[in-house]
Amino acid sequence: MNTIGKRIKDLRIQYKLTQEELAKRMGYTSRSTINKIEKDLVDLPQSKVSEFAKVLKTSPEYLIGWENTINFEKLHDITIEVNSPFQTNRVEIFRAKDNNIKQDMIRIYEKNSDFGFEVFIDRKATKEFVEAVLGVKVNEDM
Repeated sequence: MNTIGKRIKDLRIQYKLTQEELAKRMGYTSRSTINKIEKDLVDLPQSKVSEFAKVLKTSPEYLIGWENTINFEKLHDITIEVNSPFQTNRVEIFRAKDNNIKQDMIRIYEKNSDFGFEVFIDRKATKEFVEAVLGVKVNEDM
């Protein structure tokens, strides 16, 4: 069963955060609180669900289980050699496996970090977005 605690744990692992790091970002003093949350031993108030969603770059609806996740496959992993306005040096581009979904997901990593944020963009505009906004030339067709 995919519970709120399981979703939080999965996202924490996806972003390569330790329980200690997530606890600090959430304002908790101990990793044990995150451990209890991930094991569904604690009922989270709505305000904390929203805060977790913000820190883990998702929606409260996803954490609660009201919205299904979209399966993406990675198309590109781009390392940027020059500084961009977004202070990033790595971008990953993902395409939804379901052809009915006409959006791509672009994960933009903070400079020298494994933590990134996600942008969902119309599939037709992905290449132009990456080239224009991030200043990176994408040679392959998208």
